[in-house]
Amino acid sequence: MSEQTTDETPAAPAKQKKPIVWLHWATDALIGRNWGDKLNPALVRFLSGRKVRHGNDLPTDREDRTVYSVIGSHIARSEAHWVVWGTGFISLDQKMRATPKQICAVRGPLTRKKLNGMGIACPQTYGDAALLYPAMHAAPRDIKYDLGIIQHIREAGEIPLPPMDDGISVKVIDITGGLTEVIDEIVSCRRIVSSSLHGQIASHAYGVPASWVSFSDRPKGDGFKFRDYWATAGNAEVQPTPVTAETTMRDLAALRTPVTEVLDLDALIDCCPFMDDDRKHKVSRLVRKNFRMHDLLGE
Repeated sequence: MSEQTTDETPAAPAKQKKPIVWLHWATDALIGRNWGDKLNPALVRFLSGRKVRHGNDLPTDREDRTVYSVIGSHIARSEAHWVVWGTGFISLDQKMRATPKQICAVRGPLTRKKLNGMGIACPQTYGDAALLYPAMHAAPRDIKYDLGIIQHIREAGEIPLPPMDDGISVKVIDITGGLTEVIDEIVSCRRIVSSSLHGQIASHAYGVPASWVSFSDRPKGDGFKFRDYWATAGNAEVQPTPVTAETTMRDLAALRTPVTEVLDLDALIDCCPFMDDDRKHKVSRLVRKNFRMHDLLGE
């Protein structure tokens, strides 16, 4: 005989909803299409296991108002209710709009030095969170092209590339493409040259050599964000290679920019303010399995 439920049977406890992660990311018509910027909500949703909404939708009268700043060069736009985990400055001369209520990590040591110079405390924990994307999307190397070229979103389709060379197979990668599409195209290339910072960061995360090139003066900033990131790879003095009318595809394919250090991503994961311990352990395991930047040491 089946067991009957009576009025005295205690009801199962209601499943508690996980709080929403309120997040800032670029949403304007141009930059909002950029790979690194649109990665924000997808990656944070994966890392946290929670719903993500844009910080602009958060009611201003909330006492517990917190908006997270994760991927991008918008730390200067911080507000007093922001919590920073991985962002940085775009240029040396930027000023802070406000001091965020917490800084857990920044993109690199140059951002930390600049904050300290303003009297703002910042831990010595670094990393662009896009480096964690291999935990979300595994993509083994499958080389089909000698060279991949990624132009900054302000240059793509506007600034001409060197003429194609019959002896060099080239893949032109659109940085506004789908999140997994861009990565799958990157890992199909032997090496990458990029005027997009996240073109370089994404390449490194998947073990693909990448060099910084400059096609024009259209990208904003003074190169600070590139050096900030490259300082975490042991190359703080990196400079872009200008692509001129004389530059050939063979010249680009011959570029080498060494990676001599690799960040401890466990430190970045450990200080994440919106992941619980179970999520941190899961992400850490996946990063150890799929993150390939160590392959570039000595390359």
